[in-house]
Amino acid sequence: MNIMLQNYFKKEIGLITFVFSFFTLLIGFFFNEDGSGLALSGDFRDTLPYVLELKKSIFIDPTPWTLHFPLHYILFAKADLIIKNIYFTRFVFCFLSILVPVLFYYCLKLRFKHTNKNILLILSSIIFFTPGFRYSAIWANDHIFACIFFLLSIYFFYKLLNDS
Repeated sequence: MNIMLQNYFKKEIGLITFVFSFFTLLIGFFFNEDGSGLALSGDFRDTLPYVLELKKSIFIDPTPWTLHFPLHYILFAKADLIIKNIYFTRFVFCFLSILVPVLFYYCLKLRFKHTNKNILLILSSIIFFTPGFRYSAIWANDHIFACIFFLLSIYFFYKLLNDS
């Protein structure tokens, strides 16, 4: 029985690492982790009035609050209209941030076809521990959507290369 369990862990070490890494992100969310000296949580608090105004109308000037592209803030405002709680809306965006390492894994899988999937999963799990990703995911920053769209473009680029 012990040997079977060891073989299972050896076979699924990449998935176990990935799930554990995501779990550490959720723990960071519940403790409002902000290792950037309150910069990202401050950015969230500064742009929250913009999000609340976007819930009323998307045709407002973003200049007083942010110079960033407004897609993230529009999506956040629309999600908050449905969820009706900023904390839970942040949690949904934190949960959606798992797409970044997942997409990175799929990009690696397309690029390195003959590499062990456990190694690729462990490599993609490293993203969960990078400070920029953690704080952007925890505080629903627009960098997460930028990474998702960037990784999607890389994924479809590799897909195009593999198909031709």
